[in-house]
Amino acid sequence: MSAPEPTSITVIIPAHQAERFLARALDSVRAQTDPDWALVV
Repeated sequence: MSAPEPTSITVIIPAHQAERFLARALDSVRAQTDPDWALVV
């Protein structure tokens, strides 16, 4: 059994008191063309 390939892109979005910006930031990440990404909020 081999180990899975690491994710090619990891996006970290700090969200302390950022409610008004969060939806736009998440939409931007979801719109990326590279299918291999991870998101940490």
